[in-house]
Amino acid sequence: MVKFIIGKYFNRRKIFHRVILWGFLSSVILFSSACSFNSENPEEDMDPLVNPRNVIYSSVEHNTTLVQKGDITPTFTGGLTLSGYQEEVYYMDLSDMSASDFDTSGDLGELLVSVGDKVSAGDTMYSFNIGKLNDQIEEKQEAKELAALDIQHYQNLMAQDSSLDYSEEIKKLNNDIKLADTYISDIKKKKSEIDIVARVDGYVSYVDISLLDGWVTEGVPVIRTVKDDGYYTMKNPINSNAEEEGFNTKREFHIGEVFEGKSSLNEYKMEVIPDPTLEDGNEGAQSGELVTSDEVYFKSLGQETIKDFKINLYTELPEKKNVCYVEKSALVEYNSEYYVYKEKDGQFLPVKVKVGDLVGLYVIIEEGLEEGDVVSLSE
Repeated sequence: MVKFIIGKYFNRRKIFHRVILWGFLSSVILFSSACSFNSENPEEDMDPLVNPRNVIYSSVEHNTTLVQKGDITPTFTGGLTLSGYQEEVYYMDLSDMSASDFDTSGDLGELLVSVGDKVSAGDTMYSFNIGKLNDQIEEKQEAKELAALDIQHYQNLMAQDSSLDYSEEIKKLNNDIKLADTYISDIKKKKSEIDIVARVDGYVSYVDISLLDGWVTEGVPVIRTVKDDGYYTMKNPINSNAEEEGFNTKREFHIGEVFEGKSSLNEYKMEVIPDPTLEDGNEGAQSGELVTSDEVYFKSLGQETIKDFKINLYTELPEKKNVCYVEKSALVEYNSEYYVYKEKDGQFLPVKVKVGDLVGLYVIIEEGLEEGDVVSLSE
């Protein structure tokens, strides 16, 4: 049950002296049967230690509502968190470059990824057209090709005439090729330090459209990638304090169950899975098996790329038959107990209640009120 914090109402003028009463409220007499009071003698419903003159209200001054009785369907809501979520943000850093370094074609560079693409650490996501570096790579590549042709030429001559020896020339040319490879490797390394290269594995979640237009502002994120462990987690309601964990009620979860989930405009199908953090987490787990661990684990069905960090889970619980319920704004919480202000002869007197499941804007009352009772709504 979600706490209804209404401490702010203690200072309202319309409920003067309520602070004085809280010291006596702990002595309010509870009645054990649900939705049952002594209608013949309503004064027996009230705490004899509470002076009704200190909490007099008129029906004109306060909004009221009726306690209802009937069938109502509770819902369970819980928040799922993506495990291992990590976001990497990439910027352009051209501080060491000048306009003359770029190709004169007018293209800033080439975007090699799209939103949703999977990337591995070391993959180039954006390659700049750096004219000087490209020219140097092309120059060294041509030198390698010429040296290779010369080596082939010398080898042909030696094959035709065994008296000829060009081994020194060939050795020198091989050294030139190795040197050219070293230059090319160094230049590519320098170019990779300028290009936008993935630092970790993940999925591309954002690309600045300015990259497609051939311009960009330094210091502004241009590419983002995200990674995760592939599953979601939630505190197990049956092992948790529902109020502290934010659950509106408790619910059991079983391996293989599938639930509806939402995040903003995205909808998910979420399946309960065995604990994936265990080395043998998937061994011996049976479909339908009750989850008893402190965490419940989920995987999204049909969504294996970019996932939302938070997903809200919704599921209906078994229908509650013939129960009393009232708007949750009628509740007052004090010292982990709940009260309502019930109307008696034009006065609103505090009555302790036992609450059940939260159902939308309503809360089930297990003890303390009956159908048709008039209670004050918190302002």
